[in-house]
Amino acid sequence: MLLLSANFEQFCENATIYLDTNIFLYAFEQSALVDLIAKLTANSTAFATISSVEYEFTRGSRSLQEIRDRKEFLRGLVHRVMPVGNFLESDKNDAFSAAMSLTVGKKDSQYTDFLLATVLHNYHGGIEKQYILSADIPAFPHQIFTIEGIISIRLKKGDVIHLNLISLDTKKYEGIISKVASE
Repeated sequence: MLLLSANFEQFCENATIYLDTNIFLYAFEQSALVDLIAKLTANSTAFATISSVEYEFTRGSRSLQEIRDRKEFLRGLVHRVMPVGNFLESDKNDAFSAAMSLTVGKKDSQYTDFLLATVLHNYHGGIEKQYILSADIPAFPHQIFTIEGIISIRLKKGDVIHLNLISLDTKKYEGIISKVASE
C-alpha cells in the first residue's frame, strides 16, 4: 500500500529530490516505492543523493557482492550521487551551519542529514524546485524546513511509515539568521 498526499506529484514535477538513507531502505523492501520513483522520473523529476547516504545504505553488508548489489540498487533509483566536500568548505555555509546547530537537537540528526540539508541549501533558489525525501522529521527542523507532501507506505511487517517531501523555507531560515545576527 502506498498513499500520496494531495498534489504530491505536482510538487515533484520539474524538481530535484535528494533521497535520504531511509528511502533506499524502504524501497529495498517495498517495490511500490521503486515504482513511484520510476513514475516520477518519467514525469521530469530528478532524484539524487549524496555519497554518505550511499555509505549508510551499504554499511553492515556481509560481503563485497552485497555492497555491489546495494550500490547498484541505489544508483538505479537516482540520477546522481553527489560528493559534498566542497559544500562544507564554503564560507557561505557558516550561517546555515549555525542555524542548523541552533534548531536541531543533539539526538535528532545524524551528520548525513546535515549534509543533505547543506546540499539543499546550496542548490535552493535556482529555477528548479529542490526537496529532500526522508522519514526522519526531527533531522529537518520546522524552524527552517516545511513539509510539502507525504507518502504513506505499509511495510511487509504491517507498519505504516510516512516519507516527507521537505523544502527549505527561505522566510523561516532568514528569520533564524536575523535572530543569530542580533545576538
